[in-house]
Amino acid sequence: MFRYSCCILLLISVFVQSQSDLSVQFLKKTSVDWDHFVGVDPFDALYYIKNQSLVKDNNGKVQQYSNLQLGAIDHVNIFNTLKIVVHYKDFNSVVLLDNRLAEINIVSFNEVLPFRDITAVSYANENTLWLYNAITL
Repeated sequence: MFRYSCCILLLISVFVQSQSDLSVQFLKKTSVDWDHFVGVDPFDALYYIKNQSLVKDNNGKVQQYSNLQLGAIDHVNIFNTLKIVVHYKDFNSVVLLDNRLAEINIVSFNEVLPFRDITAVSYANENTLWLYNAITL
């Protein structure tokens, strides 16, 4: 019985002493003018969507990509900044961009058999994409 009471007192003292106050302070404030924030790559370039175009802001050097024929951008994947994936849900298409936001390839899933209704796209590895199909067989 003495052992159990010592263990309980020890655990209580550890839990009471382990709690410390946490203080938070801002490191940097930035005013923004975009519709949707996509992310920051390992080279500290900001990616965001503004007025139906993808914008890459790398320390003041701004590059833009827009394809008005495909409509509004649904999702952007910047996991691999050398091959950026832009998903257009309205036209069931995916555009691959290089690091300068130039088109590498456009894949329209409306022309591929069997028909796939793509709801999301993600990277699998360098040359493969995961496609999330809304139509299941």
